[in-house]
Amino acid sequence: MRLVHRSLSLVAGLLLVGCGGSQQFTPTDRVTSLSPAGYPASEYDVDSTLGEFSDAKVWSRGAYSQKIAGEKRTVVHVGFEIENHMNQPIQFDAQGVRLDSLATDNKAAPGEIAPGWVQGSPTLGAQESQRLDVYFVLPINVSPKDVDGFRVRWALNGALQHYAQKTPFLREADGNYSGPTAGTISAEEPDNSKYYDRSEIIGPQQGGAPSLSAPLSGPGLP
Repeated sequence: MRLVHRSLSLVAGLLLVGCGGSQQFTPTDRVTSLSPAGYPASEYDVDSTLGEFSDAKVWSRGAYSQKIAGEKRTVVHVGFEIENHMNQPIQFDAQGVRLDSLATDNKAAPGEIAPGWVQGSPTLGAQESQRLDVYFVLPINVSPKDVDGFRVRWALNGALQHYAQKTPFLREADGNYSGPTAGTISAEEPDNSKYYDRSEIIGPQQGGAPSLSAPLSGPGLP
């Protein structure tokens, strides 16, 4: 398998963390790799009738508290690193990715959650690698420590092929986690929470359901 090796410089600091603290999560499916910053990652060989058309890594920087649109909310991060092995473009389904099976400590949880915002381009050119960071904003009454686990549904499309996957994550017990701190960002991962609830980014819209026709990047996004 071909792997993308990237070097990222960690920034000494966290996203805005409130009294809800933060919580680390580790994938429980095919954990055979690490993210560029060192988080445990699931790794997938994406095969089709045409052979292997992609490799994918999936990881999480965890859940953390952040002030968004004037309210303290819990944000769950999920990162993706996709390699396109085809000689034509493929697409990460940024409009269809969902956080579901959210397990919480005696708190009512929605059936599924659309992204609050997405960092990165969902289209990969021929033989191109791409990183995407997806951020899910949880209901107001759910703190990072309330979350026991979750699952992420994601998909790739290209060359008349469709690949769908579900990656589960479980909370790491205190003292059993050796990866980076939850919420830690790198120089290549700017905080774009200002795009939450804005038409430039797919996700929650004021007064209605998520917009599926909005562009996937806004001003200031790569």
